[in-house]
Amino acid sequence: MSPCFYPLPPFVTEEAKNEQERVANDSLLKKQLDQKWRTLDQFEASLRKLEAHKLQWKAKYAIKEGELEAAKVCPLSFPSPSQPFSNAQSGEDTPNMAHTSSMNQLTPSPEQPT
Repeated sequence: MSPCFYPLPPFVTEEAKNEQERVANDSLLKKQLDQKWRTLDQFEASLRKLEAHKLQWKAKYAIKEGELEAAKVCPLSFPSPSQPFSNAQSGEDTPNMAHTSSMNQLTPSPEQPT
């Protein structure tokens, strides 16, 4: 004996349609929520990256501040504009500097009477 299949009553098919629509709507909402979470994760990652750059710049700034304070305390450790950097720190005179000092000794300055 085979089971007898009767047509389903209309309220059952209506409930099935409603359930299908609800499931489709839920999956759509889930996709939207996942997209929002991904966007939020990307934003948080960019904030972490920005914070890392900020810390790097703060460290560089602190180093430069220290160098500036050291220069204010001991200005003689830096060369004058007429001295090149490489020889000024070692204390050696370059030929141009020796020539300039000998020229200064030969020519009188405007303040000194001749």
